[in-house]
Amino acid sequence: KTISTAGQEEPLTIDVIALDWKFLFLYPDGGVATVNEIVVPAGRPLRFRLTSQTVMQSFIVPRLGGQIYAMAGMRTQLNFAADRPGVYRGLNTQFNGAGFQHQKFSVVAMPDREYRHWLTRRAADGQPFDDNVLKSLMRKSAAQRPLFFSKVPPGLFEHLMMVNMQKEEAIR
Repeated sequence: KTISTAGQEEPLTIDVIALDWKFLFLYPDGGVATVNEIVVPAGRPLRFRLTSQTVMQSFIVPRLGGQIYAMAGMRTQLNFAADRPGVYRGLNTQFNGAGFQHQKFSVVAMPDREYRHWLTRRAADGQPFDDNVLKSLMRKSAAQRPLFFSKVPPGLFEHLMMVNMQKEEAIR
């Protein structure tokens, strides 16, 4: 575990990419990604960095923390923690088209040891994240169940954010 100078654990960073009717969650320090499910260690501070690959969306986990918007070409941030193990529901509250009502996800908080086991297992047995996976996820569709990926390219969040910024610049 990483301990800050204040005696608190450093936050776990999870990158959130809002897509049409699903959320893609990237774990930059673990090299894994999930769709519509976040797994976290209970009690550890969480830092979410958010962007959108489509229209503006609203990310909220009502029992754990506030709400924040994700917008194309921009990065926003939300911090919170799950104080105890459990399953918490999250959703997009910003209407974004026909599949909007399906854009829900779970936050699964578990003891740190179980979380580390989950992360190791996902890194070993998740479907490798490649260009075909990304193209598939970018299509307008609702994920019927959580999806798990391994071998996520480093810097994917920043790359996708920059692609959107360049699109915006080209329009101007």
